[in-house]
Amino acid sequence: IKHIQSMRGRRRWPSEDVSLDRQQELDSTAALCSMVHQCLDAFSFEPGLRHGWVTVSLDWALHARSRHLSSRSQQVLRSLQPQLTGNMCSILLLCLQQCLAAAEGSAAARDVALELLLTLRELVDALPARKLLLYPQVRPLG
Repeated sequence: IKHIQSMRGRRRWPSEDVSLDRQQELDSTAALCSMVHQCLDAFSFEPGLRHGWVTVSLDWALHARSRHLSSRSQQVLRSLQPQLTGNMCSILLLCLQQCLAAAEGSAAARDVALELLLTLRELVDALPARKLLLYPQVRPLG
């Protein structure tokens, strides 16, 4: 908590957006991941924090009106490392489909789609091989 308080008034990471023109991993992703883990450690006495945070970050990632908020929420989701569920997989794939349909004339939609692919790939990579069989729609990502 003291470390988080010591950052008061200072920017924790630069404002960056993922795009096809950049490398896949943003420089600030490690700083954001570190802050997520520090918060989880600081509030370890709160048993439902990780699950609640996964739910909120997934909701924000999919419904944010800002590309930046959507991308950061997906980065938080990846930092929390939830186990992929059928419902989460369906939601992410539906959102990806919608982004790709809108991406024809929209750089923002393409960037959100790229962030969704990164999220799906990371969640699929964390699955044990026997569970990967349950998600044939994402098998090429694994």
